Amino acid sequence: MDSKTTQLPTQIPGKAALPTSTGTELGAQSVASWLTLQRLVFADPGVCTEAAMFYRKEGKIFVSALHGQIRLEPGATVRFNTAFNVLGLEALDLACHLGCLVFALRGTGQVEVSVFQGLAGRSAQRLLSDIVILDPEGEIVLNLENNGLIRREGVIWVELRTVGTESACIDSGRFLTDTTPNPDLRLAICCPQEEGAPRAKLDHLTNWAAAQGGKVTVLATPGAGHAALLTQAKAQAFTHALLISSDTTIGTETLDRTLAALQILSGPSHAFGAITLDVSEAAQLADNGLVRNAEGKLEALSTQFDMRIFTNVVDVNSEAISNSASGLIVPQSTFLAFALTGDHVLTADRLGLDDLMCLSQSGLQVSQLPGLLIRRDTFGHKVTGLLTLQNVIFPEQTICTEGNLFFHPKGAVVYDDRAACLTLEEGATAFFDSYFNALSIGKWHDSCALNGLWLGIFGRGRVEVKVFHAIPDRSWEQLATQIFNLSKGHESLIDLSHYRNNSTRGMIYFEVRALSKGVAITAGRFMTEAKVNPACRLALSITTFKREAQVENTARRLAHYLDRAEFADQIDCFIVDNGNSAEILVHPKIRRIANANLGGAGGFTRGLLEAEALGYSHVLFMDDDAAIPMEALHRTYAFLSLAVDPKAAVAGAMINNTDKWRMFENGATFDRKCFPLFTGTDLRDRDAVFRMENESALSRSSKMYGGWWFFAFPVAQVTRHPFPFFVRGDDVNFSLANEFAITTLNGVVSFADDFTDKESPLTWYLDLRSHMVHHLTLEKMEVGRRALAGIGVSFFKRNIPKFQYETIEAVFQAWEDVLKGPDFFTANADASAPRAAIKALTKGESWKPAADLDLTQKPGLFEKREGLRRRFYPLSLNGHFLPFFPLWGGRRVIPAQRRGHLDVVWGAAQLTFLNSTRDKGYVTKRSNLIAARQIAHLASLWLRTMIGYSALRALYHKRYPLITTPDFWRGALASGPTAKIPAATSPTPSAVETQQSPAHKRPA
Repeated sequence: MDSKTTQLPTQIPGKAALPTSTGTELGAQSVASWLTLQRLVFADPGVCTEAAMFYRKEGKIFVSALHGQIRLEPGATVRFNTAFNVLGLEALDLACHLGCLVFALRGTGQVEVSVFQGLAGRSAQRLLSDIVILDPEGEIVLNLENNGLIRREGVIWVELRTVGTESACIDSGRFLTDTTPNPDLRLAICCPQEEGAPRAKLDHLTNWAAAQGGKVTVLATPGAGHAALLTQAKAQAFTHALLISSDTTIGTETLDRTLAALQILSGPSHAFGAITLDVSEAAQLADNGLVRNAEGKLEALSTQFDMRIFTNVVDVNSEAISNSASGLIVPQSTFLAFALTGDHVLTADRLGLDDLMCLSQSGLQVSQLPGLLIRRDTFGHKVTGLLTLQNVIFPEQTICTEGNLFFHPKGAVVYDDRAACLTLEEGATAFFDSYFNALSIGKWHDSCALNGLWLGIFGRGRVEVKVFHAIPDRSWEQLATQIFNLSKGHESLIDLSHYRNNSTRGMIYFEVRALSKGVAITAGRFMTEAKVNPACRLALSITTFKREAQVENTARRLAHYLDRAEFADQIDCFIVDNGNSAEILVHPKIRRIANANLGGAGGFTRGLLEAEALGYSHVLFMDDDAAIPMEALHRTYAFLSLAVDPKAAVAGAMINNTDKWRMFENGATFDRKCFPLFTGTDLRDRDAVFRMENESALSRSSKMYGGWWFFAFPVAQVTRHPFPFFVRGDDVNFSLANEFAITTLNGVVSFADDFTDKESPLTWYLDLRSHMVHHLTLEKMEVGRRALAGIGVSFFKRNIPKFQYETIEAVFQAWEDVLKGPDFFTANADASAPRAAIKALTKGESWKPAADLDLTQKPGLFEKREGLRRRFYPLSLNGHFLPFFPLWGGRRVIPAQRRGHLDVVWGAAQLTFLNSTRDKGYVTKRSNLIAARQIAHLASLWLRTMIGYSALRALYHKRYPLITTPDFWRGALASGPTAKIPAATSPTPSAVETQQSPAHKRPA
């Protein structure tokens, strides 16, 4: 554009004579070769078109953004003290060789031109004010250096006002410098192209590059990330690079400003970043980069500013300048322009996998130029190719409504179960640092192939979102702070992929603060950039027996979930009906299978056989009441689909319905007995939850097992099918026999009734025989004859003080059956004979109406001397063989939650046990005669075990591999009312609906 000198009149009607304009001090020839730093812009389509971001007006003004013109009627004023049009003087001077500075203006009419300088915390200073007559054929050039521009600080901007009675039209305005541009500059724009990314963005960059006379080339090799493209740029001898994410929208003027700044860089250690605007609120600052504070923690630069307010523009610039001068700004791949020469020269291995955080240690000094504004779609739109790791869970009736397990409120925060959303009054905050909604990033990162991490939020209203990384044994990091205007159907996203630069351990959570009235959070999710693994196909296997109402309700819940689930195409369900009595709704994803009643072992094995035959990669065993949040299925599938280790398995936790805030078991190990992990953890307590998750992520025991209320595992890793225990212990043996890598995930949990109500002589019988068989069959569980016999003795010792003689008889029967060898189990896979025998001996220790029992209590000797009572009575097995004990022993009523504790029975000669609802119970009394006979029986069993141990163990080792095979189970299951039991075949993509039996097509 040519420059031209325009002489001002020496006299304007009604005004005193004016001096010669400073605009005439520079001739046309002197600025023709100067470098344009930035032009006035009136809109930036695709990034922002809100007027207050470009100009402020007084009076009548007409704007043609398409033609880049502004028309001012008489008396009108337009100010360009806006986000897009201030010149970042201090930022440019810090990073560039900035010479003489001028402002050039072209148009028609007569205007007063004023130029101002703004500093944070100070009133704006006017550098010059002049009246000029505009010319459409040339430019009026105003020299800023001779008009008070002493300190190159802050920002500068222009104000225009019409003079006289005629209108004026502004065709263009620009800031220029006389610094000679780098003639050797060759700029590579490195822009990775994700699959599904809009082609228009790449075309825009390519067209702009083509107009730069060979100085600029776009590198966008398909499948190549920033690291690969940067390596390619160096190999091709490019001098400078501009890194842009494929989800970044950038206008032509921002590209022009970037190229101009790069041409006058003062040294290779300098770089430029851009300010990112919120796509849902174009005037809102969404991201101004990250900074490391004095403690080395990552913090977000200003993110809570309305950029329509001039003081905010100045403050944001001032903060960025302060941190840039200190070298504290951490660059990111959204937008970064820098030279490819100097001490900070980068290599692909230093850059990492699309991760620029390491540049903060490279000596690169990043300046955030206020005039460089972009929009990044990940701040406001759904990004293609993101896979949900976990969704936010809200309280659910019939499952769990303990609010603090889902969110922690501060202020007026309420969950509206009818609208299924969380509502917040203005100023209130909801913290999602909870058992169900924090992300256990340590487990996901270590076990899965994550490619970045994002948080997405749905809702309505204006909110502040903060994301934190709670790292064990060190200070926590704040990963992001963003302001969003949430709207219906619109997802607001935050990129958290830089989490791994702090640590790959710990928990990530977010909080939402309401900045307006009527705020609601309807959904949220953590995501990674990945696709569903088509080879990961999950079969849900549910075993039921005469629990029609529970399993029918589960089928309805599953059908509702699978109709909408993100991974629905990869999940099917088998309901194995051992009672052949359930009426299951017809659904293409759910199939009922009539089966012989060989207990849970037979039912779950049948589901495994079906899954193996149909080519499913994974199987999930679940209870027939499926008292789980359905989100547990999503998290499990996502984890298995992304798992790196082919042995990866997921064990669901267990919570009792009695105390839904208390963990009962978050995984368990077995060694002579079951050891539930993290029992008693208060899940309402954030710190307790975080400790549990961090500790459970550190290591996995080789003796860990997954309960079959919720256990997902890879079919290919199954080397041993279940042992025919009928029930109890089959899940323990299955996990121990197969080398699964078991993980627990927060929120993957099943709620169940208290186990104490289910305790009976039969359960003790089933427990003891499985406990002993584990140690007889599995090499890694070998404990020796003394310890094996000690397991039986421990069962006796836990019941004799409670006078549960019928339970002891059941325990002895279990011990006898184990000594018969493994063929006893194969011959009694349905356990009908043992069950009948136990039922026949159980008379006194069965539940009876509490109204029929005498619930009066009586203190015994040493009742008030707790320490003496607990030391004295165990020596006599709680009064056995003590003279006249029934006369001075106590009578005690024991509630369900204390039923398993021996400390409550010492000193009592009569015990009344109640169930959890206290409407049923049974009574036990001391009997020396029965106890003496049982002690003799115990001694006999102990002696037989000690003598026959070696032969017994050898027999179990020999038979176990033959019993735990598909062929054994096909034979065992063939005797019942079953459909054809499938033989093992090569994996096929057959869907469940193609294999449905007539029993599925109509209710049984």
